[in-house]
Amino acid sequence: MMQRADEFPTNIRAVLFDLDDTLYPEDAFLNEVFSKVCDIVWTKLEVPREETLRRLWQLRQTQSKEIFTRLLQGLQCDNTTPKQNLVSEFVNCYREATVEKIMPYPDVLPCLRWLKLHDIKTGIVTNGYPPLQERKLQRLGIRPFIDVVVFANMYRPKPAPEGFLRAAEMLSLDPKSCLFIGDRLDVDVLGALGVGMYSALLERNRRCLYDDCYGVEIRGTHNLTYESGYIGSITSLECLTYCVFRLIKAETRND
Repeated sequence: MMQRADEFPTNIRAVLFDLDDTLYPEDAFLNEVFSKVCDIVWTKLEVPREETLRRLWQLRQTQSKEIFTRLLQGLQCDNTTPKQNLVSEFVNCYREATVEKIMPYPDVLPCLRWLKLHDIKTGIVTNGYPPLQERKLQRLGIRPFIDVVVFANMYRPKPAPEGFLRAAEMLSLDPKSCLFIGDRLDVDVLGALGVGMYSALLERNRRCLYDDCYGVEIRGTHNLTYESGYIGSITSLECLTYCVFRLIKAETRND
């Protein structure tokens, strides 16, 4: 089933985003972190770098501290080096990693500028380590276009409701007037829907079914429906701005 652009919700006053792998590709950042972790594992545990790297990429969607705990479990770390000390060392590698190589996706700044131009509030709700995520925002050059930033780990990480609700509260908006965009169905979409927000899944690697790439596809993933607040799956932020643009034009014609 396809959702027509002129059926896009008319009450959206803010668009909120996830950060990692939504507004920029995280792989370049993780490459540096994982390389340093592999060096430590080889030095202290004599596990080949290739094996450690393979396991890290398999676990990449896991929360940072948990990923390293599960890494050591998978490598069957013995007791010569306390596991907790190694996990702390890995976490420090992650938190202190440079962000110089990260770049926003090409559609991010045009989208944020467009939303600002049309008086639609913007925000970010991220699970990452706050000082690190703030450095990323500054490096990406998007901080001036974002009205609110919520570091969900200061409450409970997504998909818990606190981060989403805090963002709506900071914007003085009802969650029902917010749209959340993220690349994770389990963390972003379901979490946002759980507090009454609209939500869309950003699948940048999915081939758009429209020649002009302005389509928004509603799919029955996890029995999600438009009525539940699920807008659908989009392949780029251009899809988002196109839908809102059509909506604003329609409202202007009706005035």
